[in-house]
Amino acid sequence: MYDLGPINLDFNFSDAAAASYNGPQSQYLGLKYNQPLYSFPENQTGHYPTDLLWYDARGKAPGSSTPTSAYFDSAGLISLRSVWSNSNALFAGIKAGFDTDVAPYGSTHEDLEIGSFVFDALGVRWATDLGYDNYGLGGYFIPNPWTNPNRWQYYRTRAEGNNTLVINPSADGGQTSYGTATITNFKSSSSIQQAIIDMTAAYSQTDGNPSNKVSSTTPVTSDKRGMRFINGVAQIQDEVTASSGVDFNWFIHTQQTISISGNVATLTPASGTSRLQMTIQSPSGATFKTMAAKPLRTSPDYLTFTTDGETPNTGVNKLWIELPSTTSTRVTATLAPYIQGNTPPAPPAVTALNSW
Repeated sequence: MYDLGPINLDFNFSDAAAASYNGPQSQYLGLKYNQPLYSFPENQTGHYPTDLLWYDARGKAPGSSTPTSAYFDSAGLISLRSVWSNSNALFAGIKAGFDTDVAPYGSTHEDLEIGSFVFDALGVRWATDLGYDNYGLGGYFIPNPWTNPNRWQYYRTRAEGNNTLVINPSADGGQTSYGTATITNFKSSSSIQQAIIDMTAAYSQTDGNPSNKVSSTTPVTSDKRGMRFINGVAQIQDEVTASSGVDFNWFIHTQQTISISGNVATLTPASGTSRLQMTIQSPSGATFKTMAAKPLRTSPDYLTFTTDGETPNTGVNKLWIELPSTTSTRVTATLAPYIQGNTPPAPPAVTALNSW
């Protein structure tokens, strides 16, 4: 229920698709626990043969008494939503929790995606997750980073192929496959929806790769990401410290057209009047760049991306913030949805995550 966004697109982390899928188990759970809310998603997204056994006609949309946002520790998932039953609502699904090799939860369907998110507003998915790749790729289900080939040699499974950070890009996957992230703050009220995750364990180690079979520590000593909805604006903030200078990279994938003017990016869909203004509030002087949704030059599939069977990311653009040689930074960006011809809503002030 919380994974399904206001425009009937799922938060499709790991090997999943954004298009709504049949979830007949929700009907069963609605009946078993006498919770019509649990049956609602299946009633929205279609039907399945098991509905003959479990169909629950009582399935109803969440009402004002149902919290709009929630987090799930065991799965490491966060869902932020401004309001129920409104296709224009703000919605974000955020991945905390764990990467592939974290027992007992990780699986070979996980990506190196801690901190990644999707974002919907005004009936548009602005920040998209690319989802699964070609299951026939060599080594696609082999998470051992020292094996050639392995899962972390492909764009969509790597940190750079998700809406998260890449620190010191290399042939490694961008996060350790043993990485975890703790949900350290969560609030949900009529005026604010927010969550903070500590991603340090995902970025303070690196796994190595087939050419460098060494696991080692990185300079990262602290890495925290927060997101909050205030007054119709989403604000995302990263606070990173390192013992020596690192190359900080911040990425978002979108299927919308991007235009950039310094620290402001405007996203425009192919049709309609919905718009998104993204603004870098901090650090001063930081600007947006754009690039194709394809591997960095340091990535193992940089030269083979178009020929090795990976799914081409047709129609996907990528926003990029790069801060080279940084030891301490606070990167704050706002996502302000608005209707063409109107003024985007004003962003909240920048404050430290520990004051949220």
